[in-house]
Amino acid sequence: MPTFCNGEMMKILRLNGIKLALGESEELLATKVAGVLNISIDDIVSIEVIRKAIDARRNKPPHFVYALRISVSAGAKLPAEFNENLELPEEIGDVSELEKYDCRHINLEDIDQEKELGFEIKEIYRPDPNVNIRGQVFQKSWAEIKKHPVLGIGYGSIAAFLGQDERGVNLNASNIFLEVWLGSGLIGLLAFIFIWLNAMIVFVKRFYSSNNQEEKAFALFILLGIFAFLIPNLFNAGIFLMILWFFWGIVPIKFKEK
Repeated sequence: MPTFCNGEMMKILRLNGIKLALGESEELLATKVAGVLNISIDDIVSIEVIRKAIDARRNKPPHFVYALRISVSAGAKLPAEFNENLELPEEIGDVSELEKYDCRHINLEDIDQEKELGFEIKEIYRPDPNVNIRGQVFQKSWAEIKKHPVLGIGYGSIAAFLGQDERGVNLNASNIFLEVWLGSGLIGLLAFIFIWLNAMIVFVKRFYSSNNQEEKAFALFILLGIFAFLIPNLFNAGIFLMILWFFWGIVPIKFKEK
């Protein structure tokens, strides 16, 4: 799986158990490695000694045993049994880095199909990019809110201000309350909070004060619906928002007092 070093494309692997007699020069390691890998010496870019030990067991001539890190040209054809020794990083920052190793990202549901096609599957850790993006969006949004705390910047300006992700999708403030504050300022935020709190207070009171089981069930349904809309929007902005306004439009905020 190729990587780049000083502009040259290479494959990197570990090789254990290479032996040299006590009197042999380490310059012979390249010849030994080429023989084991069944490649030309010219295909070997570099050899790094990871570990060197002496084997002096009885009934055997003493010799050195090496563990090596081998870099070979990307075009070298390695025997299949050495593919497992190919080195990949334990962690990458972005899936685009896989191209350096002649690898690509696949979905979980595609693993069996890729194996049937003869590809080798390996796992590499990648931090969730959404964590970093959200942190940057929070900081950027808060910095702009401090400039326009009362009236905001207008909803039509949010996408232009926050930019787009790698898929070309407009970013939002990743929190519905932060989004409202950024778009409509403190006045809009207070009005938005009032809508939520008023609805919750009304239906909590109705749930505990009503003796009608149907009314209690309906009040509980509305309360659960409120939380179902609210919780996802604490970590995003605009999820189900169109449905939310439809929800408020068909559901009365207050029951008629009897």
